[in-house]
Amino acid sequence: MTSITPRAADAIIRCWIDDPAPGDVNMAADEWLAGFAVGTGLPVVRFSCWSAATLSLGAFQESAAVPAGLAELPLVRRPSGGGAILHGTDLTCTVAVPRVHAWGGEAQRLYDEVHRALVAVLGAAGVEAALHPGPDGPQDVAAEPDAYLCFDRRARGDMVMPDGGGNWAKVLGSAQRRHRAAVVQHGSLLWTKNPAGGAFAHRGLAELAAAQGRRLDREMVRDRWLAAITQASGLSLALQQGCTWDMDGSGIAAIATRFRDPAWIHRR
Repeated sequence: MTSITPRAADAIIRCWIDDPAPGDVNMAADEWLAGFAVGTGLPVVRFSCWSAATLSLGAFQESAAVPAGLAELPLVRRPSGGGAILHGTDLTCTVAVPRVHAWGGEAQRLYDEVHRALVAVLGAAGVEAALHPGPDGPQDVAAEPDAYLCFDRRARGDMVMPDGGGNWAKVLGSAQRRHRAAVVQHGSLLWTKNPAGGAFAHRGLAELAAAQGRRLDREMVRDRWLAAITQASGLSLALQQGCTWDMDGSGIAAIATRFRDPAWIHRR
């Protein structure tokens, strides 16, 4: 295991691209990022995916209300809010920033910076996407604001794409946990329809782009999205070797015990 002593003077944005992991490890690694961001005084980014189809619940959702068609899936509860997300065919982008950073103030600022970066990447590739303007905007399709699933909701700044039927489909949403000294933002980019979702599955970015006549490579989109986030931050990119748990394996493992504790998962 390696470690570094971070210094704000480094003026870099560190990013990990982690191997697939179960829900408790993914949640623990994201929480660990918060302390790391405070130590550096700078934003940090983590891209991750899931080793099995898993339903992550928002911090304030009732576990007993999981739709029957999804109730047999592994569950994990996020510390951030928002609706439930069916993981497994998505790309998760976690950004942690110190509260003293420009992105750590108004909640919408971080949301928009990260999502707008991907809209720009897709636009350069000839793919139409936009940030949802909020409940009074023209892209406010028939979505339920309190729907159980995240991708059935719409909020200002969600990334949406034309669905070919006159509406806009949500393919990227985020939610934040605002600690005293840091903000952690969980973002889920739905890449393809999840076969574990049954009637609850939604089409993803790759499928909606294909309907526009564009074929996208997942790693290419991820790398260009990271470059765009880095550019927006005004910092230089420092891509980290290995996974976050190579930095602090025992610490992340200790945090993970909370996220797999039934008392946490079913606390509501």
